[in-house]
Amino acid sequence: MTHRPLVLCIFAVGLLLGSQTAAAQEVWTVLPFNSRGVDTIQTETFRDLLQLELSREGNRSFVSSATMCSDDRCARDAALAEGADVAVYGTLSQLGQNIIASATVVDATSGTVRSAQRLTVDRAEDLDLVAERFANAINSGTRAEDIAELGNITNEETEPELRRDGDHGFGLHLGGFTPVGNGYADAGTGVSLGLGYWFETLRFALSPQVGLRFSTTGEDYGYFELPIDVGAYYILGNSDVAGLLGGGVGVRYISESREATVRTGSVIRTESTIVLEDDGWGFGMFAKAGVLLLRTYTVRLAITVDYNVTFMELNGRSNPQGVGFGVDVIF
Repeated sequence: MTHRPLVLCIFAVGLLLGSQTAAAQEVWTVLPFNSRGVDTIQTETFRDLLQLELSREGNRSFVSSATMCSDDRCARDAALAEGADVAVYGTLSQLGQNIIASATVVDATSGTVRSAQRLTVDRAEDLDLVAERFANAINSGTRAEDIAELGNITNEETEPELRRDGDHGFGLHLGGFTPVGNGYADAGTGVSLGLGYWFETLRFALSPQVGLRFSTTGEDYGYFELPIDVGAYYILGNSDVAGLLGGGVGVRYISESREATVRTGSVIRTESTIVLEDDGWGFGMFAKAGVLLLRTYTVRLAITVDYNVTFMELNGRSNPQGVGFGVDVIF
C-alpha cells in the first residue's frame, strides 16, 4: 500500500508526457487530387505517395478525407471538418505528352497558404520522384522548382548518361594499309601511322589528323603517302563499348616508284626493267567503321577499318585506292 501513491504519480506523469507529445503533433489531411486527363489510378497512387513522403517528417499524424478541392477555402473547410490542422490539395493535368503536377498546403487555423508546388514530367513513371520532391520542398520551405532542373523532371534527368558531355585529347594511330587495284606501285600491304586530335561529344566526334603510309617491300619500287584529313563520326551508344561510323576528306601527297618493263627492237627484241617515279598532291576522301572501347575512361581505344581514295594520277594510273586498318589510342 505504501507504494500506491508512487505508482499513481508515475502514471500521471506518463499521461502528461503522452498528452504533450500528442499535442506537439500536427494533424494533416491529404485530400484526393483532381485529375484532368490523367488516369484516375495514377492520380490516387500519386496522392498516396505524397502522404507517405510527408509522413517521414515524424511529427505529423494523418486523417483521411473524401473531399476533393480546387481552392484554399474548400481545403480549409475540409481540414476543419476532419479535425486537421493542415490540408493538402492539388491537381494532375495532362498537357500534350507532359503531366503537370501541382500541390498546395493550407493552414486550417489561419487559412493561409504554407506552400505551393508545381512540377512537369514527361512520363507517368516519374510521378514518384515528384511526390518525393514535393515533400522535400514542403518540409524545407523551398520550391520544388529549385530542386529539379528548370522545374522539370525528364527521362534524361532521372537516368543520367554514363558519358560526360564531351571530351578531347590527342590520338595515336598504328596499323596497316593495303592498296586496292593497281595503285600504290602494286607494292602490297604497308604501314600506317597517324597523329590526330580527337574531340568527342555524346554522339559525335571530330578528328583532324596527319598520317604516314609507306611500303615495306625493301625493293626499288614502293610508295610514300602523307594524308592530311578531317573526319566526322557518329557514335552508336554511350557505354564503354560503342560502334563508330563516319568518314572524312582531306589532301594527300603521294610519291610512287613503280617498276616498268621496256621492250626495244623489231627483229631482235630486248627487255629491260626501269623504275618510274612520280609524285603529287590530290584531294582524297575516306569512309571508316570501327568499335570505340573504354569510352568512360581517360584513355580510350578504337579499332577501325577505312577505305581511302585519292583523286590524282601517278605513272599513268588514276585514283589510287586502299584499305587501312589499325588501333587508335586516345588520351
